[in-house]
This record gives sequence, C-alpha cells and structure tokens, in this order.
Amino acid sequence: MQRFTFFPGSEDILRTFISDLQNVFKNSLRSVIIYGASVNGRHEKGKTEIRSLILLEEERTSTLRECLKKMEDWKKHDLAIPLIFTISDLIGSAETLPLEIFDIKSNYRCIYGPDPFEDLKLGMNNLRLECEHEIQTKTIQLKKAFLSLDKQNSDIRILIRDALQTFLIVFRNILRLKGLTVPAGDKAIVHAVVKNYSLHKEIFDSMLEVFFKTSRKTDEELMELYENFIAEMRQLQSEVKNILF
Repeated sequence: MQRFTFFPGSEDILRTFISDLQNVFKNSLRSVIIYGASVNGRHEKGKTEIRSLILLEEERTSTLRECLKKMEDWKKHDLAIPLIFTISDLIGSAETLPLEIFDIKSNYRCIYGPDPFEDLKLGMNNLRLECEHEIQTKTIQLKKAFLSLDKQNSDIRILIRDALQTFLIVFRNILRLKGLTVPAGDKAIVHAVVKNYSLHKEIFDSMLEVFFKTSRKTDEELMELYENFIAEMRQLQSEVKNILF
C-alpha cells in the first residue's frame, strides 16, 4: 500500500481526501496529485496549504456542488481548493498555460491513479512565450497599483512585497528556460535570476529587505525602488523575448 508520509498527519488527511474524491467523482476519477511545499515536508499546520490537481476522465458540472459540500472539511485540514482538469484540459494547458504546468511538474507526487505527467510533453518555446506575456502583464499591473496609492491609507511596503511575490512563479520558470535548477527558497530564487539575467543586484537586495520586513528605507526611497523594479522587469521581458530554442 502506498504511503503518504510527507509530513506528520499527512497519511490520514490524504487517504480521507482520496476517499472523498472517489465518492464525488465515481469512475470518472483518474488521478490525484499533490504539489508544492507539502510534498517536501515543508508543512506548517494552519499556514501551509496542501495543493492538489484532480484529473478526470470527463467532467460533469453537477459534481462541483458535491465538491463544494466537502470544501469546509478540506480547509480544516489545510487542503487548498483543488485544480480540476479533464485529460484534454491538461493536454491543452501544457500548450496554453505551460508556466503553471511546469511549476506543478517541478515538485509533485501522484498519490492516486496513473501519473499524468509521465508522458505529458511540455514545449520550452510555449513556456518562453507565456513568461514574456506574464512579465508584460504583471508590469502593467504594477504601474496601475502604484498610481492607485492613497497617501492616507496605502503602504508602499505592502505594494513592494506583493510585487515581488507575484513575480516568483515567473522567476522560477525563467530559470528553467536557461536549463537551470530552481533553488529552494524565495531569496535564493531571486538571487539566481539576478545572476543569470542582466539585472541590478542592489535593487533586488533592497526588494528582499522589504519582502522580509528588514528595510529601513523611507517611503520616498521605497517609491523610487518600486519604479526601479518596474524598469528591471521591462529589461527582463526584453531578455526573455530574445531567448531562442
């Protein structure tokens, strides 16, 4: 019998989860995978979500209501809202949403059914295109967020932390574009991106200080830092655009 000893208590949580999914989806349930920090045992009860992807032979909309009934219990055991894919959804996502699929595939375990990633083909050029698009889109959002700052109620520090957080999934994947292993930990990921792309280390060191709440910069200095970060993301987009496969 397969063991699910990823972290203390994971065995009972995941067996109950699989049983719930079997009751909801019946014969349509094909595979269940979990991914993210919990796979490596980096789970802190009440703080770390157990992320999952549910693969179905076919999807019936009525089963979503059955899932909804289970969500309260799942949340009590740190189970995040699952991603629910059909087989054709997953194949299509490998082409249209490779950033998310690459990220899942980098750190997962199949805990029920056949492993859906064993034969799944992922194209590096598709990943490059989505990374470029995400950098452009997120950079536009950064500008809008900055212009929405309210001097009375908004905190530039929160804006900077959110900005760095939202780019981490892109940073992991642009390292993969260069055939590099993604290091563990947010700080190590940022340092690896700075090292392997034409970015200014001092800007990202200052961003990390804000991210980890150790910065002593004034609000005016932080606003300048935010603007510099936007400029760095524009440079990064240009570099990613020119990667060839």
